[in-house]
Amino acid sequence: MDVTVAHLRSFLAVAEELHFGRAAEALRVSPSSLSEHIATLERRTGRALFTRTSRSVALTDDGRRLIPLAQRAVGAMDDVLQWARSDGDRIRLRIGLSVFSPRFRAILAEAHRQFSEIVWEVRQFGFAEPYRPLLTGEVDCAVIPEAAPPPATVAATTLWTEACLLVVADSHPLAARDRVTVDDLTDQTFVGVGDASTFDHWLGDALRDAPRTLSIARNFDEVLELCAAGIGVNVAGAAAAEMYHRPGVRFVPIADLADRPTNLCVAKGRSSPALRKFIRLAVRVAHA
Repeated sequence: MDVTVAHLRSFLAVAEELHFGRAAEALRVSPSSLSEHIATLERRTGRALFTRTSRSVALTDDGRRLIPLAQRAVGAMDDVLQWARSDGDRIRLRIGLSVFSPRFRAILAEAHRQFSEIVWEVRQFGFAEPYRPLLTGEVDCAVIPEAAPPPATVAATTLWTEACLLVVADSHPLAARDRVTVDDLTDQTFVGVGDASTFDHWLGDALRDAPRTLSIARNFDEVLELCAAGIGVNVAGAAAAEMYHRPGVRFVPIADLADRPTNLCVAKGRSSPALRKFIRLAVRVAHA
């Protein structure tokens, strides 16, 4: 019987959501792929794990009995992967980033100082599908500005919140202002990363329905180039003015847009002593 960890991860996602669409969204896979994983798992175990109707999904008795077994199997595989990434007595920890931040630098510097046994890797993956690297195991944790709500399979701890800045070309009429308001932005074209719903979440209720949005960039560097060219404007966290300062772009405070959170995210069910130490340190340094 060839049952893979991917089959078990799919099963656990559906068991938690009791909805194939939401489970597929949480895992960042297509609904057809998820359905195939569940069908394959049921076929290879010879057990029906879910009862399905056009309106509902429910666990069978066999499905409920499989949950703790699947959790242990997935956890054991994560331990194997952690061991494989270790370098002798040194452990490798991979941290994903959407954007760079002085606060993250402070966290990483303190972690490096305190935990000399850990080899640190930092991987930037932009805003498009920011939770996918967590769910596929490409990174152990990720520091993500909340441009989209975390899926149910991701645990998110807020490290800090930041005021919002308008990103505009230095020739833009709003560039000379000391600050702007939401009312100043309702006729602007916004350029962003990812699909429209993701960018709408980042903009928030105040701007969700007002501007025209163009999801035409893959990362924040591309956003800055598009803004500098006058193609549109963008909303960024306050740290962007320090980390991404460049000619041709101005960062203008937005007086009445709510602060945006940045979260430390971990896939539920995945843990290690090194990861737990890093999470505790990150929260402590961020909140100091």
